[in-house]
Amino acid sequence: MPRPSEEDWVRELNTFQFPLEGEIRFSRVSLLLDLALKLAHSNETYAVLNYAIQMVPDRLNERAKRLFTLESVNLALAYPYLAPLLQKHVFDKHNFMGITKVIRDFIKQLLDIGIQKLYPDAISYALYYSLAYDVQIRDLESIFRDIVGLDDCVADVLLLEYARRHKIGRIQDQIRRRTNRLKGMEPREKDRFWLLIYQLWPEATLRGEGQAFLADLKHEGFDFVRV
Repeated sequence: MPRPSEEDWVRELNTFQFPLEGEIRFSRVSLLLDLALKLAHSNETYAVLNYAIQMVPDRLNERAKRLFTLESVNLALAYPYLAPLLQKHVFDKHNFMGITKVIRDFIKQLLDIGIQKLYPDAISYALYYSLAYDVQIRDLESIFRDIVGLDDCVADVLLLEYARRHKIGRIQDQIRRRTNRLKGMEPREKDRFWLLIYQLWPEATLRGEGQAFLADLKHEGFDFVRV
């Protein structure tokens, strides 16, 4: 039989109504999040939470902004795949007095979760947010080897960018040594870390290591990392 064009949970969320005018209280937002959690469990997909967070209008009152941000942060810590949403749909959209501390605490907790559970994506987003909001991470120098040890290209690139911004030479040297060990290795191994070698190696080295395409991009001044 033909299947409906939309998932049932999408249609049910789309029936949820916010006031058409005026500021919105958190009690209304809370009802949406409760519905989204219920649908997420019953449909066994947490894409529902992703969808619901983006539905919240930008007309929240100050209390609602603060509570919605805290609730979104808690959800992202429980389900780290939600972390990419927060910048556009929470932090920037619902800015309030005191949000900097919330972001700082979120970065630290997300980084801890990433290291404890070996989630490179969580680590990457913690580092990305620290760069995007200019937040310094306490005790990063004591745990950076745990990050490098995961051998995740994106996490290493963002750690390198953080170390460059804050002039942490020890971290830069460690990542540079790790990257230099790729010289002369099989192309497949270098391909796993293509973004990292692009950030660190000059054009001549890339070309000499059989990375002609990356060398051409380097020659043109192309930059993959902009925060």
